[in-house]
Amino acid sequence: MKTFLLSIAVLFAASTAIAQDNSYGIIAGYNVSKINNLGGDGFSENRPGFHVGVIAEFPMNEKWSWETSLAYSEEGEAFQIGNQDVDIKYTNINLPVQAKYYVTKGLSIHGGPQVGFITKIEQTIDDGEARTIKDRVNSHFAVTGGFGYDLDMGVFAKVSMAYGLTDTVDNIDFTNSERIATVHFSLGYKF
Repeated sequence: MKTFLLSIAVLFAASTAIAQDNSYGIIAGYNVSKINNLGGDGFSENRPGFHVGVIAEFPMNEKWSWETSLAYSEEGEAFQIGNQDVDIKYTNINLPVQAKYYVTKGLSIHGGPQVGFITKIEQTIDDGEARTIKDRVNSHFAVTGGFGYDLDMGVFAKVSMAYGLTDTVDNIDFTNSERIATVHFSLGYKF
């Protein structure tokens, strides 16, 4: 983890030295997420949530740039077991680092790794009291991809998919791997 964070710092330092058109801004939006192998059946039993944070873009040339954000994100899954409604809410701090390619002016595709720091997981059954299950939880690593559109005035919209590559919950059943899959619908403004 320390090596990854050091690599990010070196990347930002190099990008800052090369490019003068760096931009910084805010990002927020709506999430739809699912935890594979947790209890629901298919992506139809997903959990809505939201994200909010800061974003930075470091252009390398007219077509390519690096983009990263640091965002608070609510993710998880909502499903039924028998007659009980179960809601699992993950509270994450997500840090994606993405290569961004401008297909045409304004329209871009992006992709790269993401580290998610899980700060809390709560489980609620039938609208009862939320139970924290943080003691069995790992932070997670994901791969991301998507597309976006930037307007000249600084406003942008993007859609990103993050698919977890690591197990988020320690459990005895080694055949299950609980991986978070999330779609982010974002709007933002870069200064």
